[in-house]
Amino acid sequence: MDTPTQSKQILIVEDNYQIRQTIAKELQLEDYIVHTAEHGQEGLKMLQQVTPDLILSDINMPFMDGTEFYKEVRKNPRWVAIPFIFLTSNDAPEDVQAGRE
Repeated sequence: MDTPTQSKQILIVEDNYQIRQTIAKELQLEDYIVHTAEHGQEGLKMLQQVTPDLILSDINMPFMDGTEFYKEVRKNPRWVAIPFIFLTSNDAPEDVQAGRE
């Protein structure tokens, strides 16, 4: 007897509506439960409601950028273990290094 697999949850934090929706739709097609936020402050509010299995976050956003959002996420012991991936079109060496740090 097959046991049903539980869908994984992903939080997408991206200020560009079209990019956010495109990523969300693609992940939903793969049976992920997707939560979205427009910027880091909204992302933190969403994390009060759900604990995703993965966070995908843009770096350049208004109100709270991705780096600040990441630092705030890592301050909360409940969220420390959530894998976090930055999304960015920045490819300058200093931007790559900042993402690694």
